[in-house]
Amino acid sequence: MDNNDNYFYKKRNQGTDTKKLVLIIAGVIIGTVLVFLSGCFFMMMMDRDKVHDNDRLTACDSVRSKERYVANDGALDENAEAAEEQHQTMADDDAEKVRRTLAEASYVKYENGRFGYSASYPSCFRMEMESENGDGMRLSMGQGISMNIYGFYNVNEKTIRDLFEEDRGNATYSVQKKNWYVVSGFLHDDMIFWKKVVLMNNFENMEVFVTLNITFPGRMKDAVNSLIEYENKHFK
Repeated sequence: MDNNDNYFYKKRNQGTDTKKLVLIIAGVIIGTVLVFLSGCFFMMMMDRDKVHDNDRLTACDSVRSKERYVANDGALDENAEAAEEQHQTMADDDAEKVRRTLAEASYVKYENGRFGYSASYPSCFRMEMESENGDGMRLSMGQGISMNIYGFYNVNEKTIRDLFEEDRGNATYSVQKKNWYVVSGFLHDDMIFWKKVVLMNNFENMEVFVTLNITFPGRMKDAVNSLIEYENKHFK
């Protein structure tokens, strides 16, 4: 083989080696790129799973929160109902005590020296105060139940009808007879009043309006019926 042949042979081998090297480098680059892309895809899948897991956890937390809210709301309703039942039971017990106390009480006669009238009240009532001008007194038996008895001269020469028309404005019940009238209705805070007014002549033959006024909570309405019936019959 002459020198020219050796030269061409070497050149051909060098070209082949260069191609192999290029292929190797290209393979390494492609492999690296594939590995990088695989890693990116794997990370994307991991992130998506985390998002899904977070969504599932959030949904579960939301469901649990709603369940707790519903449970707490139900517990509050039950507590409110229990408190209302307890309050009603206590109110019923108090009303029954008042009813029994009034049923067992005797009646005490009160005589007013200034205006010359008299009235009777249950012995379970206690005097809170007597007016300074001597026109009457205020009594109470507790539980928000009180009684006022007082009189005043008919200085303006009004009829029983005149006074009745003035008094009946805020009443839900009213009745007027020959020399007396009764009005009843609601005050503030569920309080009820029952009022009877009698026009009479005292020991000096002077006209006097005498008033008996009972106030009580609405929950005691049935309990004080016997008291109102008694005063309606005897106070005259």
